[in-house]
Amino acid sequence: MSVQKENHFDSIADEFNGLWQMTPEYQNWMSTTIVSTLNLMPDDRFVDLGGGTGFYTKLIAKKADLHNKPLCVEPSENMLSQIQQSDNLEPVCADALSFSERDIRYDKILLKEMVHFVDARKTLFEGIRRQLSENGKLLIVTRPKNTPLPFFVAALETFAQGQPSLESMKKELLEAGINPASITEEFVFSMPKERWYGMLRNRFMSNLQNFTDEEISKGISQLESTYADQEMIEFRDQIIFLSGIPA
Repeated sequence: MSVQKENHFDSIADEFNGLWQMTPEYQNWMSTTIVSTLNLMPDDRFVDLGGGTGFYTKLIAKKADLHNKPLCVEPSENMLSQIQQSDNLEPVCADALSFSERDIRYDKILLKEMVHFVDARKTLFEGIRRQLSENGKLLIVTRPKNTPLPFFVAALETFAQGQPSLESMKKELLEAGINPASITEEFVFSMPKERWYGMLRNRFMSNLQNFTDEEISKGISQLESTYADQEMIEFRDQIIFLSGIPA
């Protein structure tokens, strides 16, 4: 992860959970799908790589009834500082590549909405392959390059530029000795329009970090031409669940 992107998450650490909670229904859908796709079992040793504040790490651990304390690996100390002792997580301050070089074994690993931050993905996947147990499993949760999220035009362009393609990630996994499989799911939900605009102003996604306040205001005005008569915005979130097992 670049220093710039790391600093972006440092800057929004205090508001991160509020920005990213979406809705309780979304949280339940996401955590349930992760547990199911990873086939997460109570005795598994689980790693959440790029786990941020541990918000989803905690949800997943509870849903899977994990007996072992999960590792929440995150390069931002500000994000990790949001984890409470009562969360029963083990925070690890490290970036993805350096963690993948460690002498450690685990059964399941999650890379949720962070793989686009890593340039040397094949190197990362090779490290994860070495660390995974014999019957282990990896899960990448990401979005397609052409997301249906209601961004303004310029933000849609920066989002697409920053997202690796599904085909390239599958190729990198295969080259690293991991057999990939993917499913794409959609979740449709609504939220107050002003809440979505607030998320944009707070730059809740990294593709927004380089926009000025003025550019974001202009972008919101662009969206308002579509949503002027609505208090609520209903939209689709399209998610790719890309899993892999040792070849």
